[in-house]
Amino acid sequence: VLQQQEVNRSAIDSRAFEKPSELHVRSQFTFPFRAILYETIRNTYYHVPLWIAMMILFIASVIQSFKYLYGGKPENDWKALSLTTIGTLYGLMGLATGMIWAKHTWGTYWTWEEVKLNMTAIALLIYLAYFILRGSMDDEEKRGRISAVYNIFAFAALIPLLYVVPRMTSSL
Repeated sequence: VLQQQEVNRSAIDSRAFEKPSELHVRSQFTFPFRAILYETIRNTYYHVPLWIAMMILFIASVIQSFKYLYGGKPENDWKALSLTTIGTLYGLMGLATGMIWAKHTWGTYWTWEEVKLNMTAIALLIYLAYFILRGSMDDEEKRGRISAVYNIFAFAALIPLLYVVPRMTSSL
């Protein structure tokens, strides 16, 4: 495994004299050559689909929570719980793959200077609190209603935490 500091800099500098039409082709890879990409580009096959699936699952869980609030059917609460459980698992796996990506990119698994990592951790802690909230109540109807409302607000907090705040601040 190549580390960023071990890359032969003369090989990279010699590419400046190649034809611009050949810059995107190197050993069957078709992305712009940067030494760091060889190690991290593979992570997009896991990291990005996990986050997309997580968002789809959370949207579906919010829909089920609305259905429970309007219809009161326990099946909708169970579906919302199941979708939120799998969505949170995907989110944790997405955070783990992001940390692996950060290790290859910045040389550390976690840095407090990266807003994306911190906002992701906060968003997942909010969703983990959903399960604590559900476990703290015995009455099924009350648990369903309060959990549905919390799930809706957790998703409403997820959007700014993952998509707005990181774009308003500088990133590594």
